[in-house]
Amino acid sequence: MHHVEKLQAILKSQVRVNEPLSRHTTLKVGGPAAIFVEPIDRLDIQNVLRFDYQHKLPYFVIGNGSNLLARDEGFKGIVLKLSHSFCYLRCIGELAVVGAGTPLPPLVTKVAEKGLAGLEFACGIPGTVGGAAYMNAGAHGKEIGELLEEVVMVSKEGESKIAATELSFGYRYCSIQKIEGLITEVSLKLSPGEPYVIRQKIELLQQVRKKKQPRLPNAGSVFRNPPQCSAGHLIEEAGLKGLRIGDAQISEIHANFIVNLGKARASDIFALISAVREKVKEKFGIDLELEIKILDA
Repeated sequence: MHHVEKLQAILKSQVRVNEPLSRHTTLKVGGPAAIFVEPIDRLDIQNVLRFDYQHKLPYFVIGNGSNLLARDEGFKGIVLKLSHSFCYLRCIGELAVVGAGTPLPPLVTKVAEKGLAGLEFACGIPGTVGGAAYMNAGAHGKEIGELLEEVVMVSKEGESKIAATELSFGYRYCSIQKIEGLITEVSLKLSPGEPYVIRQKIELLQQVRKKKQPRLPNAGSVFRNPPQCSAGHLIEEAGLKGLRIGDAQISEIHANFIVNLGKARASDIFALISAVREKVKEKFGIDLELEIKILDA
């Protein structure tokens, strides 16, 4: 409680104690975060990071909690959630300046209405634009890094702008992961287009997604695709589609998704992950790497 009172004294944002992470992850699992803050501005972020550094506490940043698995034991440090104050869109010509907490699906719709094309591939990605930039999220053969113009970051030292030309990108990777601090704003270079045509493309991609991805609570793709291969195909060929532990199940729609049937615990999901890795290794000699992040402390 001592840490909480000291932190609250330097913030405008409310500090919450033992906030259930199951309320903030798309998998709907996870124990309590010892300290939970939804910063209302960049100065509060900087103050949290300074406090964290001074008191040697672990911290973790989330957007809408997709691509994330929180343990049943929770998180012993500070969880920062970028939400309302970091959900905005400004268009300057063909440049979309977006708050890092902005969810991708509604962003895709909004830029389409403004006659800006190029982001349609992201209509089914459940994360925020900040998280997408951080991990170079992609779908349908395209990645967010292809559109990135600039990111704004906040660290304990203050605010900085980083041009995309200073960064390197790979499969589900951006070198910004090596830079201290967190993304608060992303600028994307889009292209002019007819709103009606862009909307048609979005609708087509959404139809494909509905057929290929589960609607039950999930975190997105669990494993990274190995080179020249599909993780989902390997899992299906290993006979694991539909495998269930507790209320966690390997999706019967897409084998690279784990769904929460209602009352799953993180431990059920970890057990499924271990079972999949073991079976795929045994059958194909391939070590599957996680794409989802583990909130671990």
